[in-house]
Amino acid sequence: MAFGANGFPTGLPSTTPYTQPATTTATAAIDTLEYYNNMELDLVSVDEFGQTVNPAYTVLVGIQTSGGKFDDAKLQEITTDNYPQYKFLEIDAVNRIFTMNAAALVGDTNLTLVSTVGLQRGDILRNTATNEIVRVASVTNGTTIVVLRSNGTNNAIAAQAMSSAQTLVLMGSSSPIGEAGRSAFYAPAVEKFNYIQKIVTTVRLNEGDMLTAKYGSNKKLALQRYMDDMWKDQMRSVEYVTIFQKATSTDATTGTAEYRAEGIISTALRGFTGDLSGSLTIKNLIKEFGRTVTHGGGTKLVLCGSEVLAEIYALFSTQINVETIKSIDLNVDTLTINGTKFILKEHPMMNTASGWSKYCVIVDTTSFKPVYPTGSSMKGKNLVGKTRFEYLFDQSNYANEVGDYVTYITFKNSNALANGVFKIAA
Repeated sequence: MAFGANGFPTGLPSTTPYTQPATTTATAAIDTLEYYNNMELDLVSVDEFGQTVNPAYTVLVGIQTSGGKFDDAKLQEITTDNYPQYKFLEIDAVNRIFTMNAAALVGDTNLTLVSTVGLQRGDILRNTATNEIVRVASVTNGTTIVVLRSNGTNNAIAAQAMSSAQTLVLMGSSSPIGEAGRSAFYAPAVEKFNYIQKIVTTVRLNEGDMLTAKYGSNKKLALQRYMDDMWKDQMRSVEYVTIFQKATSTDATTGTAEYRAEGIISTALRGFTGDLSGSLTIKNLIKEFGRTVTHGGGTKLVLCGSEVLAEIYALFSTQINVETIKSIDLNVDTLTINGTKFILKEHPMMNTASGWSKYCVIVDTTSFKPVYPTGSSMKGKNLVGKTRFEYLFDQSNYANEVGDYVTYITFKNSNALANGVFKIAA
């Protein structure tokens, strides 16, 4: 191996090859340990996220069995008793954009739109292509309005021909002297929902596992290590649901109820999307990220793929602030756009293996919240969907012990347009 003038080795490969270990069963994993007292060996469990990397259930929603404090990141948890769906009403912004659906000559007063829903007599519209301002005299039907055209006097722009697909923006309303009252201008509430998903990791031990010092001479430590491994596996499953899951409602094979929660990426893909990899500039980044602010100005988490932060750092250099958010115990980088804080954090699952190494996902923390179901059992026990361990007495005996780590979770994704997905790295 050669060394350069700066003392660092040269000629290293650009990537280090890595072979993913083969998937196996819990029984086979335990059986790889010898049936003798191997106290002279130090067994190390290798975590997928390493020793110091926080998975997103800490970075994003702080999923814990005892809850958490998320004030600095504006993260909140919600509970519901509406299993298996969490329903809510969403009132979107009133539509102010109307589109021409046919051409109109200078003298035409009947304008054909894609839809007239929301318009009424007295509304003022501006043609964004010609700057002509018109006043709605009457609404004929669902696609036609009668307007008063500009005449070129009093600083108004003279009427101009309009073409199909041009945009008319609602500026406001104008009522004549002596006329009072107009219909309310509002958007109706729309019912939305997300499915509550059950995530289970089963833990099984037989007498061979319990009576043999597979993890060394300390049997209690052996079982605890095994339980810890299963708990981490449960958390990884919750994490994948949080990030990558998409909603469905039935099992395709059996037709029985099998609910899946829509996660962050599927929600954000219904928001703003774009490819900045070929035109990544500070101007374009701020412009595209800023599109999400209009529909939700709360603190936003930007989950970055493994190739993203290097590209953003190259743009901003020393202009990115480093902060510590105590409630999630992380050093994070932040950008502020139009008064909205964007918290940048690389997500360990958004790598080349998942196909998301080149992308960033903007999550508005005021509109994407974890939701846990609540209820009561026949024994009067209060139930909460947060991760817990349930010992299965009916399946356990002296020779076998069985239990489940179980989590019930969904997400209140109440405003997709406050989120976004952008490709950053080429």
